[in-house]
Amino acid sequence: MEEAGFGKVQLPHKTPTPSSSAMQITTCSDASGRSVTFSSKKFHATALAGLLPIAHIARSLNLFKAAKEVLSDAVPSKRNTLYSPELMFEQRLLALAAGYEDLNDHDELFHDPGFTGALGTANMASSATLCRFENGFDRHSINALNETLLSAFIDADRRLGLLPRIRRKKYRCLFLDVDSTYIKLYGNQEKKSYNGHYQCCCLAPVLCYLHGYPIAVYGAAGTSDARKVLEHYLPRLLKRIQKAFPDYIIVLRADSGFNSNALIETCQKLGAHYIMGFPPIKAAQQAIYSKGLKYAKRKQAKRYTTAGTAAQIIGATDWNAKSWNQPRRVIARKRFDRRTCQLDLRLIQTSIACTKDSAKEGYAGELSLITISDMYEKVYCGRGRMEQWVGEFKTQCFGDRASATKFHANCFRMILAAYCQMLLKIARRLQYFGVRKANRKATQKTVRTFRRDVICVTAAVREMRKKLHLTLPEHLHDRQAFEALFSIRISNGLSVPDLSCRGFGVRGNCARWEG
Repeated sequence: MEEAGFGKVQLPHKTPTPSSSAMQITTCSDASGRSVTFSSKKFHATALAGLLPIAHIARSLNLFKAAKEVLSDAVPSKRNTLYSPELMFEQRLLALAAGYEDLNDHDELFHDPGFTGALGTANMASSATLCRFENGFDRHSINALNETLLSAFIDADRRLGLLPRIRRKKYRCLFLDVDSTYIKLYGNQEKKSYNGHYQCCCLAPVLCYLHGYPIAVYGAAGTSDARKVLEHYLPRLLKRIQKAFPDYIIVLRADSGFNSNALIETCQKLGAHYIMGFPPIKAAQQAIYSKGLKYAKRKQAKRYTTAGTAAQIIGATDWNAKSWNQPRRVIARKRFDRRTCQLDLRLIQTSIACTKDSAKEGYAGELSLITISDMYEKVYCGRGRMEQWVGEFKTQCFGDRASATKFHANCFRMILAAYCQMLLKIARRLQYFGVRKANRKATQKTVRTFRRDVICVTAAVREMRKKLHLTLPEHLHDRQAFEALFSIRISNGLSVPDLSCRGFGVRGNCARWEG
């Protein structure tokens, strides 16, 4: 009988007496006519071999440190002393990173040695315990936990250098991208309301991203005004960012739905810049377009660009509305499609001036050195990437899983999804350094692709007292990316990929984790 599991057909009268290690014969056969046999000898296997280095990265960077400090004070543990809030938070987060969004999945995850090894204990909380844990949050604990997102990003940047480095004599800009989205509700959840824009009953949270990393998730009802929500939290958020990164220029980037005098005045008061869409007001559009485009023609700037059958002209002017206390810079874009014979008119307003004089009002470092056309096409239209980040947050990090009855429990799930997205984006960035010479598209992977190729990898497990020995399959989809993830070494504030390091190492078909 072969060890691979496929052997010759045996007669029934020659079948040995079943034992703990005997090969069992079935009536099943493969396409070649070989009988399928299996052994009753048990061995340990995991479907989450890549979750071990993910948890190692999170602990090395202390991503959970700020959250654990808040959870110990915010969530009372009098009703349950067996499982700490810190353990349940980490358990829920690692499950989301592995792709398990439901609480019922935790009743089976304790059988997986890869998940228990990443968590550090086999004594896991059940789904009922986790449900009570989520329902124990209130408004103050949610706000405190939400602020730990930015703290975790600041600590990770100090260790790894996630933000672009500052060049000499040029100030680098950090874009604070803000957008609102909807999360459909199908039950009797708190603050459930019908939103006419999305045409469904939903919640309407506001998401904030700094350089592509989530730093804040503000839950709100479906009928709430996103501008009012951001007006309440923006001053404190900007102060924390400026205090953590004093050498950078902060630029608030949003669409026309966030255009309000209160947000603009907040940016002006705190010394931050803004670039956002202009609401579609016809009277203002006609006045600004006529004045701005004439200004562009008078300066004889590069105003026409041809792409296929479309032509456009971009100009800028200073315009003062009745509700404004001073004139503001408005950029106008007129685009004409010859094929459809349609005219597209767009407006944006910004505090950034295109000048080389650093003493002039509106100077914003590198952004002030570009043209008006690039200001619209590259800077403002660059916020379109946030649609991809929001999509990953909702569908791939399960931020739209708002099935809890209480509103603050759903807010807690949104914060968990933001933590999951930050953790996987950092792990993807660190893994990229190990494969960048051979695969430059590693950073372009989505969260779903990264989870499929690197985290959800099947391996045989042999547990020892000081070692956890993993045997990988012979044919692995992306072995190089998997080995690069295990080779990550975080020390002295830098990520040093080294396949021969002691922490994690991969040799041949075996991955070794010591510690």
